[in-house]
Amino acid sequence: MTEQPSICTVPENRKAMFSFTFDDGTLDHLLIAAPELEKRGWHGTFYINPRSNDRAPSKHLSCSQIRELSDRGHEIGNHTMSHSNVSSLPPERIAWEISECSRILRNITGKKVASYTAPCGLQNAFLSRLLECAFILNTPPRTGFGQGTNEEDINNLLQKILQPGTFTVGAFHGVAPGFGGWSPLKSADFFRHILDVFQQHEEDLYIDTFAANAHYRLRAAHTSLEEIQADTFLVKLDPEYSFAEGFITLNLQGRTQEIRINQIPVVSDLQGNVNVFPGDVIFCR
Repeated sequence: MTEQPSICTVPENRKAMFSFTFDDGTLDHLLIAAPELEKRGWHGTFYINPRSNDRAPSKHLSCSQIRELSDRGHEIGNHTMSHSNVSSLPPERIAWEISECSRILRNITGKKVASYTAPCGLQNAFLSRLLECAFILNTPPRTGFGQGTNEEDINNLLQKILQPGTFTVGAFHGVAPGFGGWSPLKSADFFRHILDVFQQHEEDLYIDTFAANAHYRLRAAHTSLEEIQADTFLVKLDPEYSFAEGFITLNLQGRTQEIRINQIPVVSDLQGNVNVFPGDVIFCR
């Protein structure tokens, strides 16, 4: 080889990343949002506040329905216990809101909660420190979709979302009227239309849950390739980011070639990309 393989900042060396997230656990998330995402091979992140979901009202997800979403491959995230304004709460109440929510959701799904989003986007310094200590990812400012979203908005948003190297997090509440969600989209058909428009750009846009995409960003930023002998590289992840488990996409000069990962032959895709994990040894010959 004449050049060292490079780490792709976006999986599969696509142009940009996007995550669909949904707040408050209303029933339309299970009946409409999840099936429509799955039809296109995608998964979303559903942020739950258990004090709204510890019973089974007609318009909120029950515990068994939350578990079903998780079992179908969607991410279940922390949205505080009671949808509180954390920016005005004392530290002990914030700690309860986050830790108790995570505990309950883990009991429901059997999985550790990986990410959090703030009700109304409100934050404070203690909350950030608490999430960092618990290895819970905090969503960045999200791009909202709601009652006033129209066709022109979608086209304008796509121009920003498709900027090379970007990672955009979309925020939905209700995806259809009549389910009790805040600021719902004008119809379920319009939600389907939004997904169809995104799917037209799937070659450029990598879509996955928020935690999966955010963990990839962390891995990509903190992974290096150490050449241990000629054309042989060790994939190194900084130890403090070992919680961000998963793969890294390498670009092998944009061509199909056979390489070996820990002596196992692998053929890269047509763009020269191959997925590896921290700790792998790559033989590029």
